Amino acid sequence: MNVIDKNIIKLLSGKTGKDVTTPMGASMLWNAIESETGQHLGLSTVKRILGIIPYDYNPRPDTLEIIANFLGFESWQLLQDFVNDKISNFGEDDPFIDLGKLPENALIDVEWEPDRKILLRHICGNEFLVENSENSKLQKGDNLTLSSLAKGFPFMAKAVVRNHENLGSYTAAKELGIKDLRLL
Repeated sequence: MNVIDKNIIKLLSGKTGKDVTTPMGASMLWNAIESETGQHLGLSTVKRILGIIPYDYNPRPDTLEIIANFLGFESWQLLQDFVNDKISNFGEDDPFIDLGKLPENALIDVEWEPDRKILLRHICGNEFLVENSENSKLQKGDNLTLSSLAKGFPFMAKAVVRNHENLGSYTAAKELGIKDLRLL
């Protein structure tokens, strides 16, 4: 039994680029959490909340806060509210794009408010090239390393490289999330 919601697990998998419900994926998540947040969780704790190790208790609130911070949210409650508000809709397709399963050169159209639109070309893994950009700080030719890609969630890039210069991480659509996400 997973202690955390399957949609949060999908976000964690998207951010690490690995299936975090496997022992190796959980280990990669554990390392990524510590490197990005500077906070320590035990590997067994990570495996318990993902359902790899049987666990019948609620995790400590601090553990959940660290997971939320790793995903770019200020608190576990905000992450849960966001997931519940954005994903509990009838008749909608899965809002997540599994970055690990995209073929090379796949094109993805991404839109968010106010009037922002980019076209991404998948290079490999979590690496993408901006093919077109309208009203966004991202520019055609930027190379992105994406954390995850999901309709209704913020657009998060771990790294943006422009003209061989690493500009750092980039987050957009922080309040309303990605409005439209289409695999072309």
